[in-house]
Amino acid sequence: MEELELLEKLKHGLLDVNKEISDTKKYFGHSNPKWKNSVKAQKYYLWNLKDNLYQTVNTKQKLGSGSKAIRSSAALIYNTLLSGKIKTINGKEYKGYKSVYELPFRAIKDDKDSTHTAKLDAGLISVDESSLLLFEAKCMEWFDKNPKGLKKAYLKEARYLYKESAEIFIPLFREYINSDEVIEKGVITYNPKDIRYDAIQMLIHCLGIYNWCFENKKKAKETFKNIRLVNLVWDYNCDEYKEEEKEGLRFVEDINKKLRAHFNDLDVKFSVEYVRYSDFLTRVDWSNDLEHRAYLKRYEV
Repeated sequence: MEELELLEKLKHGLLDVNKEISDTKKYFGHSNPKWKNSVKAQKYYLWNLKDNLYQTVNTKQKLGSGSKAIRSSAALIYNTLLSGKIKTINGKEYKGYKSVYELPFRAIKDDKDSTHTAKLDAGLISVDESSLLLFEAKCMEWFDKNPKGLKKAYLKEARYLYKESAEIFIPLFREYINSDEVIEKGVITYNPKDIRYDAIQMLIHCLGIYNWCFENKKKAKETFKNIRLVNLVWDYNCDEYKEEEKEGLRFVEDINKKLRAHFNDLDVKFSVEYVRYSDFLTRVDWSNDLEHRAYLKRYEV
């Protein structure tokens, strides 16, 4: 299936569950003039963010850029988690969790010695603050080939917040860019071993999480003892997604082996998981919120 066909299905999935909006220019289109002639922007972006959400977003909760888009991963994760009061079928309670969105984790220093943050889409924090479930969501990003750019700073120890972080992650970045450096304006272009899956972005998230754990242990503060980074990917049965999943599963198996001991040294049990969106929906007990579950059918094309 072509990308525009799939976008059409996502759009009409929304229209099926939200009868208050219609397929007209009154509802679809982008207010930014630079998008004026973009077919995707005009047909698959909503004028009002609230039309793309199950509940109006709290002013304290910020969603990622592009969240007016039908294919927005930020909207997808917000619509799915909402306040975080969900419960899984296997008995793992998330009802007492608090949801947070657009979580910033410090990654590296820039040339002005301020820090570059890697933001994760969402997180669920347990009531006793012992566990943190982080989400990096993807909707249709797998239609695009892996972006081939990495800031050169990620290969320079001097740019790292901690020497320990540099010793762990510089070799990992070198492994995953998988080519000789071609540097233009401080950016390394490369030929990644993963074509669809953005392993580099996930490595940056892992680096940010490691820095946070290291800093809190160093300051002798109580930190989360269990952290799971869930790459929640909207799945559809087409060639591009199948390649994404194959590469994603390979990445998480590899990175868990390479990072487990380093997080254990910080007294943190850490893991990365690749989870299909369709599988996640089946893991949750929706019996107390059937209306919410019915809304999520917009993503089941």
